[in-house]
Amino acid sequence: MATDKIELSACYSIFNEEDWIQYSIESVYDCVERIVIAWGPWKCNLEVPPDNTRRIIKNLDDPDKKILLLEGQYNSEHEQRNACLNYVKSGYYFLVDADEIYDKKVMMRMKKTIEKHPEVYVFKIPSLIFWRNFDTIIEGEFNFPRVFKVLPEASFTWLNMMSLGGTEYEVLGQYIFNGSKIFNFHFAYAKSDKAMYEKIRACIEREDGTTHIIVRNWYEKVWIGWKTDPVSAFQLYGGVHPVDPPAFSSFRKRTETLPECLKKHPYNGLGLVE
Repeated sequence: MATDKIELSACYSIFNEEDWIQYSIESVYDCVERIVIAWGPWKCNLEVPPDNTRRIIKNLDDPDKKILLLEGQYNSEHEQRNACLNYVKSGYYFLVDADEIYDKKVMMRMKKTIEKHPEVYVFKIPSLIFWRNFDTIIEGEFNFPRVFKVLPEASFTWLNMMSLGGTEYEVLGQYIFNGSKIFNFHFAYAKSDKAMYEKIRACIEREDGTTHIIVRNWYEKVWIGWKTDPVSAFQLYGGVHPVDPPAFSSFRKRTETLPECLKKHPYNGLGLVE
């Protein structure tokens, strides 16, 4: 049971995440007061058939009755995030992507830091972003807004940005955690080919004003091309990020210990997730 003074609600906005959702929830379960999951497709991918995500969530062990599953269809990602926010009336909204995994000791350090800074509106958490397996990390500083103070009239207005009275939380007051002590394991690019194809397609076809301009033929030439000729796939655009290739232009071998829950993941130990 979470015993810290602050109240932390883990909130997920997801659709097809069968490979990750169980592990992500397991990694945060003991450190949060509640888990709110908004499940369902965006308007742009209504024709995509659902995978086993919803069934997995419903079958998870939930001894403390923390998990609330919301089912619906959403016009945008921030509308989906606000669906979770409707059920979080106090404390902090902890935005968790389904492919983000946390170490429990890191989580407790994070909560203690939040408790010391009541003046902060949004906390940014550094991510270790993995590329194609559990051993390769993309080098760089990647700090994402993840913990938001819950206040009346505040809401998400774009992707992972919360605003109050027309002013973004980052302007009101932000805190960036020290990445050597507090971080998450982010597996957005350690997905199956099918999952990555759906991710890229959804990014291209959004109709809510948040459409990402994906590099032409990125999936075919970089993601799939990496399997047979990683050098050419990397050199083609000067990096491997699907929107801004140079943002992902160097790699390192993982030295950090994986959270315990990941040791049983079927992708652990694979040279290439596909």
